Amino acid sequence: MSEWHKEETYKSMIQISTVVMKFIFTANGGAAVAMLTFSGHLYAKGSIPPDFSIAMLFFLGGVLAGALTAVFSYMTQLTLFREEMGRETRDKHHTPMRIAALFAIIGIGMFGGGSWLAVNAM
Repeated sequence: MSEWHKEETYKSMIQISTVVMKFIFTANGGAAVAMLTFSGHLYAKGSIPPDFSIAMLFFLGGVLAGALTAVFSYMTQLTLFREEMGRETRDKHHTPMRIAALFAIIGIGMFGGGSWLAVNAM
């Protein structure tokens, strides 16, 4: 693999990671705001809103998972930089990278679970 190809692959991996984190934050945060708005609207009209508390916990957990994804993504980049500068042993970045990927999967799963719970609460 040429150096150009390696560099472009690395850049695309960062772009994909950024898109995933934006999705996690936007989907979970947006869903939480939408549920609060919907509940407030029903309450203002005199209706009793559905109990969205567990779904809300899922969405807030998804936002937290997104934040942890960002933290471990930063740690991955820092470790890669330190490896390149000779301050860390090679391949040490795999641990924070895998943790970041795990939290990203959890964040997406929290959105799916929260959505399912919200629909079932109605």
